[in-house]
Amino acid sequence: MAGIRRLTKGTISEIDEGSISISDHMKELKIEKGTRMLLISSKSNFIRVIPIGEGIPSLLRVSLSLNLFAKSAKVLYTHIKDEGLNIIHSTGFCPLEEYCVWEGYFLLSSSDELSHLIDWFNKQEGVLNTEVESLQEQPDESLKW
Repeated sequence: MAGIRRLTKGTISEIDEGSISISDHMKELKIEKGTRMLLISSKSNFIRVIPIGEGIPSLLRVSLSLNLFAKSAKVLYTHIKDEGLNIIHSTGFCPLEEYCVWEGYFLLSSSDELSHLIDWFNKQEGVLNTEVESLQEQPDESLKW
């Protein structure tokens, strides 16, 4: 039997003045110098580094009713797929005391596309609230720890 197919690649990189090296991964992932990268961190103590193309990177955070979560989540994902929206990453946590939280990172073509998405989400059964963040590229100084 042949070896097991590799799914991931792990390397160790030390932080140097707020930077880490991903050079061991760049060729394999076809990442070129100057590629925009979306960095997502969580309280679970991890950082995701995702190459992104042109567009407006945005985070949409949605609180959903506990008792309607399963139905609401299915409707939301179906809409995102049907609209052909460029979702980069999503995550959720449920249950909290009163509601569930879903976050989706999108790469949108215009601020109008984001407005329409927010309006649509706010009209859905089970959606309690929405928040949006437009993600901006940060100068190197703000990335230093």
